[in-house]
Amino acid sequence: MQVKNKNIWEINAKENGAAMLINCAINNALKTPDKDVVFLCVGTETVECDKLGVEVGNKIKSMSKYHVYGSNGKNIDACNYLAAVDFIDKMHGDSFIIAVDSAVGKPEQIGCVQVSEGGLRPGLAVGREFESIGDVGVIGIITDKRSDFCKNDKKHTDIVKEIAEVITKAVEIGIGERFEMF
Repeated sequence: MQVKNKNIWEINAKENGAAMLINCAINNALKTPDKDVVFLCVGTETVECDKLGVEVGNKIKSMSKYHVYGSNGKNIDACNYLAAVDFIDKMHGDSFIIAVDSAVGKPEQIGCVQVSEGGLRPGLAVGREFESIGDVGVIGIITDKRSDFCKNDKKHTDIVKEIAEVITKAVEIGIGERFEMF
């Protein structure tokens, strides 16, 4: 399923060509392709449903092409989110920021990736209200709103790994390349 509605693209991670579609959505949201790219990967490695940002951060960091904040041992979570945002703003104020996080959604959205212009607001799944961060938000829907977000479950681990892999492939294709999605 692909939906563009109010500058939000939704792509099923299992769909053929999902990485290319996610790449196109990110690049279409990119307003100035000549800026440095910074990834803010939000999440914690201790909670399976909230691990997506960390997994993506680990994979993208190995590319060494981008600035990456949020990875194993260096989680960006509720405890240090505001400090991380402040640091990134000071160090990379003129950069293009792509924020990555886990999310909850409707049961039929589980396994989808949403790319949105204007960043994202982390913490909503657990009732926290943080300021929006990023020029583009990339969220992976790991579970539904009725589930316990903090419950560790093998099915969540599999979904996180699958979505992290497709987001990483989207980044490997290249950020700053211009493709027409629709």
